[in-house]
Amino acid sequence: IPVDLFDELRFISGILYTDDVNILTLSSSQDDIVSGAGNGNFVDGPINKVVKVSTSDEFNFPVGNDSRFGNVLLSGIGSDGTYQAEYYNNNPLNDGYDPSVYNSPLEFVSENEYWRLLGPAFTTGSITLRWDASSGIYSGDINDIRIAEWRDLATDAWEELDNTNLASGNETSGTVEQQTTFTFNEFAGTGNIFTLGSVYVPQLLTWDGSESSVWNDPDNWNNGVVPTQLDDIDIPAAMPNDPVISINNAACKAITSL
Repeated sequence: IPVDLFDELRFISGILYTDDVNILTLSSSQDDIVSGAGNGNFVDGPINKVVKVSTSDEFNFPVGNDSRFGNVLLSGIGSDGTYQAEYYNNNPLNDGYDPSVYNSPLEFVSENEYWRLLGPAFTTGSITLRWDASSGIYSGDINDIRIAEWRDLATDAWEELDNTNLASGNETSGTVEQQTTFTFNEFAGTGNIFTLGSVYVPQLLTWDGSESSVWNDPDNWNNGVVPTQLDDIDIPAAMPNDPVISINNAACKAITSL
């Protein structure tokens, strides 16, 4: 049953499940009507928000999926109307948005989450996405992080949304904010599809253990670089020293033990 809520949405403990038929619409035009949202407290499924730009031109959608909070901030909204957001805690490929198909300057696109936004056709807005400890997007430099959009092209592909985006945070949490605007709806009836990307070129690194067993010592890696969350690594057998992880920020994308 669809539900229209004209007052505050207050999370105390628990997840509110919706779907395309049984959808929640926040009908108040105020932007501060949600409280208590976070890990374990969010809307799992689509949520609508009625916007009147004379009252407020932004809203932070309290969305998530499964056990993962994935809020998205829509700001600089160009016109009145109903806007919808949904977060997906899965590989975009599962739903037809192949993360291996992207255009320069992107060098990597998230393989474990994405967002969908729907609004009045041809209106504009800006988005801010968050990353968390599971996003696997940190290269050692937050300025490599980008917002990527799935574009309706001759061959559909992910493209950088904004090369002037503003990122803040660290390897386990942060936000990336679009500095320009995008236009609704890239795909009629679906909206716009976004995820996190990076301009960092992922590497294949090989452990050689020539100096010690310390993971974070660059001299123990074949090209003198400690792996990031985006790099694949090989660990051959019979090296002088096997790697020992004694820190809490060791990272890589995939490990092959040879």
